[in-house]
Amino acid sequence: MRRHFGAGTFTPDRQAQPPAVPFAGNDPVEALSAYGIELPAASVVERTVSGAPVWVVSTEPGYPATGLWEQVRDVHPKTGLWPLLTKTDTWYRTGPEHGWERSRDLSVPELIAKTDGADWLREQYRELSTEDGSIPRGGPDWADLDLELYDYEGFDWADVWNVRDDCEEFDQLALVPAANSWLVPYELQWSGALNHDIDGADHALVLRRWAASERGGELVALESDTLWLRVEHEPELSEGSALALALEGYLYCADAAEQDRDSLDELAESMMRQLWRFWWD
Repeated sequence: MRRHFGAGTFTPDRQAQPPAVPFAGNDPVEALSAYGIELPAASVVERTVSGAPVWVVSTEPGYPATGLWEQVRDVHPKTGLWPLLTKTDTWYRTGPEHGWERSRDLSVPELIAKTDGADWLREQYRELSTEDGSIPRGGPDWADLDLELYDYEGFDWADVWNVRDDCEEFDQLALVPAANSWLVPYELQWSGALNHDIDGADHALVLRRWAASERGGELVALESDTLWLRVEHEPELSEGSALALALEGYLYCADAAEQDRDSLDELAESMMRQLWRFWWD
């Protein structure tokens, strides 16, 4: 018999951080050099929804890549360039040719302005919850979460990134003109979750919610079907709040609990870390 987690309410979104200044230059390497960040030559790899160029520079994978990401991220409010760790297959699922944008009564910017992540999660909950209104958890062999096992203080997102074998191939840093990190999947028309009918506006609504939360989720990397966020360490989290957070992760990416991991409980454990990975089959 499976246990269930029956919460279907979601706290209102907090107010998002103010946007960065728009990037107004033609040479991102020159713009970043003004802040002491030295980059190799950049090439245009894609265009945003509004037609702005997206550049990539080569970087050494591992700690050099994460260190460079942090440098560019720190000056984002001044430059308007959001850093994104990528690799060649990232660009297989970006751009208008993939047709991810579903038909809507409102434009995507209008939709984002009129709704929030809590609304989106409630709708997903109605669609994905079982007939008795609850989300299945792990089987009876799962004990209650022992949160003391997941104290990652002193081990930050870059450390988590660099112990994972699947992060060794990220050898590009993309520079995306974007006001906020949560707009990047929309700006790139990233279709990595297309099989689950999740489009750019959906990503923006959920990522904006998490960006404004206490954990401060920020987009770090994109692959063809995988999205990575860094978050702040949360030292005090009850079992109930950990599972509530995992429920949000499940509603955003059901594969995170059903395929990439074995249960909502295991997803809750992974979301104790400072690096979140969401993969859509």
